[in-house]
This record gives sequence, structure tokens and C-alpha cells, in this order.
Amino acid sequence: MTHDNKEGMPRGGAGAGNRYKPMSKLKLLVLGLMSLLGACAHVGIQEVGHGQYSVSGISSSGGYHGSREEAIESAHEYCGRFGKRPALDGFSDEADVDAHGERMSRVTFHRVPSQPLEF
Repeated sequence: MTHDNKEGMPRGGAGAGNRYKPMSKLKLLVLGLMSLLGACAHVGIQEVGHGQYSVSGISSSGGYHGSREEAIESAHEYCGRFGKRPALDGFSDEADVDAHGERMSRVTFHRVPSQPLEF
């Protein structure tokens, strides 16, 4: 095996090209995650006042059920960070499908204490 650079990297042979494979795996991972997020996504939590919050869910499949589910999941994740759960106040749905075929729903909620499971 010959070395033709200052770092002693092999030219040809078994080790050639291996230093680039982790980057290609990273690219594949990023692309995979982006495709998953393309199916469903949420827009950041917004405080709308008086202890009430709002979040939007976007879904390219499942219609309003999918976008509402995505918004509710985001509300649960947000409230869980504070040891609470969301109490849903209402929904608003976008009437039209956007250029990407996605539907959007917004849920408003407030945080309430989580109740422990009792058996």
C-alpha cells in the first residue's frame, strides 16, 4: 500500500474511501427523517394569553384527523415538559388543502395537573 499524502492516507487498497462512508450514512439519516417529517409536522407552541396555548398540526395523509392528531400530540409533549397534561379548549381547521396536499388544524389548550393512575 502506498501513501501519497501528508496525513498518510492510503491510496487504493482496503482502506480507500472509508473516511467518506459515515457522511453518506448521516445524509441518509437526515433524508429519512425529513421524509418522515414531511408526512406530519407541527408548528411551534404559541401562548395566546390567560394561560391558553395554541399549536398547529399538519398532515399530508389522514385529512383533519391526521392534522388534529399531530397537534394534540404536540400539546401533550409540551405539557409533559412541565409535568402537566393539556386540557383541550377547541380546534380550528384550515378549509383548503395547501399546494403540497397537506391539511392543517390548530388546537387551543391550557395546562392542567397530571393525574396519577389509580388501581
